[in-house]
Amino acid sequence: VVRKLRQNETSDTLMIAEDEGTTYYGIRSKVKNMYIYTYMPASEVFSRRSTMMSYTMMLYLLAVAILVVLRSTMLYGKRMEEQRREEIYAAEKEKLAQQAIRANEVKTDFLRRMSHDLRTPINGIRGMLKIGDYYPDDMEKQIECRQKIWATSNYLLDLVNDLLEMNQLSTEE
Repeated sequence: VVRKLRQNETSDTLMIAEDEGTTYYGIRSKVKNMYIYTYMPASEVFSRRSTMMSYTMMLYLLAVAILVVLRSTMLYGKRMEEQRREEIYAAEKEKLAQQAIRANEVKTDFLRRMSHDLRTPINGIRGMLKIGDYYPDDMEKQIECRQKIWATSNYLLDLVNDLLEMNQLSTEE
């Protein structure tokens, strides 16, 4: 076997040699001024192959299992984070919807009250004008109606000015 390995012209390459029906695997390496010959029967080279393949497969399957667990853990974490963000978003959306409903209710109530507060003095003025028209020759009644019209129109003017001032404050914010 060594003689056949010597015939190999290149060092550090794997060679197959046969001797008396037995196959050998060998290699020749040069170290300083010496050659080292290493060889082993083929039956021993491959005798542990099934055991090593089993260990290699188990190691590979273990590595794959670890990667699958890590990936599923990361995906679960991402799903939980996304679900948490969606819950926060839904809560904020619900809160804004409730605020909008409340603002609409406040606006509706305000308009209902303001329409009453605006109609009352206008109806009072119209009523006083009607009374004044009914008694055109009664100067006392005319003076009384005019005073009431002035007082009611001042109230109405103050109310409109307050509304405009409130509107101006709300647009500045």
